[in-house]
Amino acid sequence: MGIKELTIEEIKKLDSTRLMVIYDVILSMRAESENGGKKNSRAYLNVRESLKTIQGALSDDILQHREDRL
Repeated sequence: MGIKELTIEEIKKLDSTRLMVIYDVILSMRAESENGGKKNSRAYLNVRESLKTIQGALSDDILQHREDRL
């Protein structure tokens, strides 16, 4: 049995709430493939824009937090 058949069998066992989650994932995946990944590149630009106004180096902050956990 292939992955498609196994997936369909597992989907058949889900309740309606979980089916809606799966359906949303499928729609998101379809939209992503139709857009050619443009959504991801836009998100990257949004993050860069948000971080632009922060003073200091983000990498230094990350390293400091890692040291605090050790």
